Amino acid sequence: MGKFIAVCLVVAGSVGFAWAKSALNLVGNTVPTLISENGKPARLIELASAGFIYSKVNITATKPVWAGAGLRSNKFNGYIDHYSLDQPRIDYVYSQPYANIQLYIASVDSSAKTIERLEQVVDERIGIERRFANTDKLRVERTVKWSRADDFYHNILQIAEQRVSYILADKVMLDEMNKLLAANGEEPLSISVRPIFEVGISIGLKTNVKNADKILSDFDNNIAKLIDSSEHSRIYFPKPGSPSLLDSAIYENVIRKW
Repeated sequence: MGKFIAVCLVVAGSVGFAWAKSALNLVGNTVPTLISENGKPARLIELASAGFIYSKVNITATKPVWAGAGLRSNKFNGYIDHYSLDQPRIDYVYSQPYANIQLYIASVDSSAKTIERLEQVVDERIGIERRFANTDKLRVERTVKWSRADDFYHNILQIAEQRVSYILADKVMLDEMNKLLAANGEEPLSISVRPIFEVGISIGLKTNVKNADKILSDFDNNIAKLIDSSEHSRIYFPKPGSPSLLDSAIYENVIRKW
């Protein structure tokens, strides 16, 4: 049990429904600002929890190896971060995408602002996080050469250390990084004119979860209501003008090498 870093968020909705009598135990791979623990920003956990108003859920943030082990051992009923870059698994049912990630090219070179597609950087080494590079779609992408990094920090470090000229990354994370750079008097990253890939994020529940289809249908309807009320954007996107969600202490080394 000590191997798991748990973020237990119990959504106490209407428990009169048969499918809400026992809590769903869900898991997500730890990603800074999206799926985090210990009170750190966790935008995707907060959004998923807001969608489960008719079900009780416990959401655990942990490393991919432990998430996978927990799913295989039935410790978890499903996961909150199925990327559309991966094929659906036959033993799961899925929600509609309830959040998305836009992957943009970024560089210290201003030429990045003119990039609209991968073919403009053909054969370049492009930094990318493993959570994207190891997906079904990008694993077979041959237009560029991927330089894999364990997380966003190590991806941005590749630029700071001039190991790559470009990275592909979540636009929200790039914007948060630019806030840190501006706060330290550094030049911001230049970002491509449009996203190179759009990644939808869905909930995946095991097919043996009782009333899984009904649970996900309710979830989809609740997310639609959040979108209509603008609450979805409030939860998922950092507030304009707010300080960076990235931990400045962690990124000191990156800033120093910029």
